[in-house]
Amino acid sequence: MRLPERVATLVEWIVADTMEGLQAGNAPFAPHLMLLDDRPGPRDRTLQHTRFGPDLAEGLEQARASVGPTTPATAYAIAWDGYATVNGERSDAVLVEVGTGDEPDAWLLAQPYGTVARRFRGSRTERHGDLLEVDRPGSRLADIVPVWPDRLEPAGIVHELAWTSNPVPGRHKAEYVPVGQQVDAFTEMVLLEIDTRSPGASAWAAMLLDVLADSELDVVHREAGDDGSGGVLVEFLLRTERFLEWNAQRYVDHPLGVVMLGVVRRFADGSGPTDRDTVLADLRAMPVPPLR
Repeated sequence: MRLPERVATLVEWIVADTMEGLQAGNAPFAPHLMLLDDRPGPRDRTLQHTRFGPDLAEGLEQARASVGPTTPATAYAIAWDGYATVNGERSDAVLVEVGTGDEPDAWLLAQPYGTVARRFRGSRTERHGDLLEVDRPGSRLADIVPVWPDRLEPAGIVHELAWTSNPVPGRHKAEYVPVGQQVDAFTEMVLLEIDTRSPGASAWAAMLLDVLADSELDVVHREAGDDGSGGVLVEFLLRTERFLEWNAQRYVDHPLGVVMLGVVRRFADGSGPTDRDTVLADLRAMPVPPLR
């Protein structure tokens, strides 16, 4: 396995730091993150090192959420405690995800380690064997390129892709309307949004509820609940002079951020949806589109 020089250097830094901590008795170790910025400037290179935890799952989630397309860095490395199988045997391992902003794919690596007994000097934690390549996930620094489906069919109604946008780095949006309708004058719409900067589905939904609570819009009703698959479903009603708008938005955690799948209906007579349960069931079952 041959890694680019900058990537190999960053991996060595974070693995060496981890091994030093393990030797000092810090096992299991908390997830930690290194951000490298080597763009030309007043300082040729800066390195930011942050430790998270001590809870493994929570610390790893925090580390991953700290990296996105808008992060001021050219490369990142996240290390956490785990296992690797070598020659059919499970071994403790330093797991490292490392990526750059100019490569679409990152590297998931494993450095096996173990404790070696030393005569007269106790024991020592050492690396066992070479660095192993486990996977090539998407780089968190590289902006994603969504592959939007051409059409969606919530409640059996065909909606065609009508508009896409990338308003800021890391955030991508797509809007679908029934055949014959336009995005600037619709009665039904399906929304898809991908945000790689988001701290998580629950936090995203909570922020939306806060915005609605403080909004000057006429928000008739708002609520949030479990979508039945680990995500969060938010419903709200907006009243304008011309129509009543019903929104249902489902937020789903994804390795690269949060995906929002939403349905919007507008009712000129102010009546609201009569097929709410069917639409919500379809929304819960709607697959997350591929991100690349």
